[in-house]
Amino acid sequence: DKLKQEIAQVPGVTVTRFAWDRFGQIQREPLPSAVAGLLYVGFIVSLILSLLDFAFYIIVTAKQRSFTFGVLRSLGWDTSNIWRLLLFENLALVVPALIIGTLLGAGLAYLLLPFLILAGNETLQFKPLEVVLMLVSLVGGFGVLLTLTATWLRSMSVNQVLRLGEE
Repeated sequence: DKLKQEIAQVPGVTVTRFAWDRFGQIQREPLPSAVAGLLYVGFIVSLILSLLDFAFYIIVTAKQRSFTFGVLRSLGWDTSNIWRLLLFENLALVVPALIIGTLLGAGLAYLLLPFLILAGNETLQFKPLEVVLMLVSLVGGFGVLLTLTATWLRSMSVNQVLRLGEE
């Protein structure tokens, strides 16, 4: 207040506006928080749905190929070879999907975010660290799902798998 009074007494000064006042107004506006919250909730929902989809894909693929895995085990393959086979097959699917999805998401962000001018000249900003953390969470989820599938395959005996293939 004292600073404002001293500036107001300077000859020629008619209006004073301080950046921290405008910054406080921008932070209190509900629209920027709502848009950012919706974007983060949308990402979390899509992350959960993609992990569920990947889990469903792995389960269906493993059940369909359990007879093949049983034959490979009866031919002398151990479970680590089968686990590596599953790992490389799924890496061939997941890595290109992550790269393409990240590039498309970044492209859409750069196209659409300038149109989301929220208050003043403020727009939503995404930090590269956040994108890396999101990708790490996806890769971690895929790793957990692959490990669970490998554990399930390891627990099955060759006789059990071959009986499943006959049905």
